[in-house]
Amino acid sequence: MTEIATAPPATIAAEPLAHEELESFAPLYPMPRLELASGRGARVRDAAGREYLDFVSGIAVNALGHGVPGLARAVAKQMKQLVQCSNLFANRPAIELARALLEATGYQRAFFCNSGTEGVETALKFARARAGSLGLGGRDVVAFRGGFHGRTAFALSATWTPSYREPFEPLVPGVRFADYNDVAGLEAVLAPGVAAVVVEPVQGEGGGVPARREFLEALRARCTALQGALIFDEVQWC
Repeated sequence: MTEIATAPPATIAAEPLAHEELESFAPLYPMPRLELASGRGARVRDAAGREYLDFVSGIAVNALGHGVPGLARAVAKQMKQLVQCSNLFANRPAIELARALLEATGYQRAFFCNSGTEGVETALKFARARAGSLGLGGRDVVAFRGGFHGRTAFALSATWTPSYREPFEPLVPGVRFADYNDVAGLEAVLAPGVAAVVVEPVQGEGGGVPARREFLEALRARCTALQGALIFDEVQWC
């Protein structure tokens, strides 16, 4: 975030940090942190009244802005009707959203979950279950160096960054890594026994590195030949 030089209102405390975090939260990130109190559009205010431009946007996946009037009205309307409905039951908004997604993408089915790492986790599990239903012999997964797919067990197992992985090893077995954008090396790594390939069309934490068209085309052709699933992780770059 970039601070915009504005004077805090006199009625608001001068301290922008939430020191109570030190006593209440698990120390996943450095604390105490900036305490945000309100926002409108791309601007937010901290607890001391300072204003900032929010360049984080929900860590790349929720770029809707703050205090969006239409969104607030829609959420309030839905909460008066049905707040939470598990996948044990159907509900009209979910059906309508699924239809819109299928029409836009050409896919056959939609699966809703709560986060990107859950989406990847589910895709990898589906891929292994698919391999079993097809009678394929292997369950291996190929991922790529520089890739980031999430922090749950299976998604982390397919994430390259050693510092993310090492504290939680041993992870889910059967994941091998290959070089990103290396077409020539695919033949060796994509061998029988591979149930799925997971790849970011644009590597996010790897530095904003796009996949070359010929690389993705080679992945598609090789996965088809092996009857393996090809998973595109586009959580942060969709």
